Amino acid sequence: MGRPPTYAVLSGLPQLINLGFDGIGVAMIGRNHPIGIIVAAIFFGGLMAGGRVMQFSPGVPLELVRVVEGVIIVTLAVPELRNMLGSFRRQFAKKKVYDGS
Repeated sequence: MGRPPTYAVLSGLPQLINLGFDGIGVAMIGRNHPIGIIVAAIFFGGLMAGGRVMQFSPGVPLELVRVVEGVIIVTLAVPELRNMLGSFRRQFAKKKVYDGS
């Protein structure tokens, strides 16, 4: 029988780097909808594959893909942040009115 194939686990671990960050981005772009997540995953996969191809061009680092992903995630997070801040302001304004009377 022999030893179990430990090489499969050890050789696959370096490929798991940044999967959590990509998963969060895919879920945000897809708005947690199954079809949206599939489309977002294809989009992120295209970004990563395109980034690897662009890396062969002179002066284009692979980190540029991460910057683009970060900009997309921040852009999607800003409207939700505005909604949260608006609700906090409304609650604070109501509380201030009740405290003053």
